[in-house]
Amino acid sequence: MTCPAGKTTTSKWYSAKGEVTVYKFLPKMCRCRPRAGDCIGEKSYISASVSVYYEELKAAAAYNETEAFQLGKAIRAWIEAEFAVAKKFHGMARAIYRGLKKVGLQVLLTAIALNIKRMFTLLKELKAPAFLEPQVA
Repeated sequence: MTCPAGKTTTSKWYSAKGEVTVYKFLPKMCRCRPRAGDCIGEKSYISASVSVYYEELKAAAAYNETEAFQLGKAIRAWIEAEFAVAKKFHGMARAIYRGLKKVGLQVLLTAIALNIKRMFTLLKELKAPAFLEPQVA
């Protein structure tokens, strides 16, 4: 690892959990800097920690800036709003029945109810005359 002053260290160790690499900079490395005392102070060394997931986090941050991610974020917001309605108003916060099949049936019936509500809302917004009002010839 290289410090802002351009000094490189090879002194490193892994944390107890093994998820962080810790690099150690000794005071003799910083003596050339005018304000080395501000950097290290009274300590015997200064350390810098780097997560083993650094490269993955960097790639994820770069992906978060793409147009595809922004589009997906907008779609997720809409979908999560639907889940919130199901949870808050249609009993999806807790299972009514016990057992995987019965809970699956509860989820299915709730989804059907929400889809029917959404169909009527969309039809009302479109003001589909063929469906809402009979046409007289």
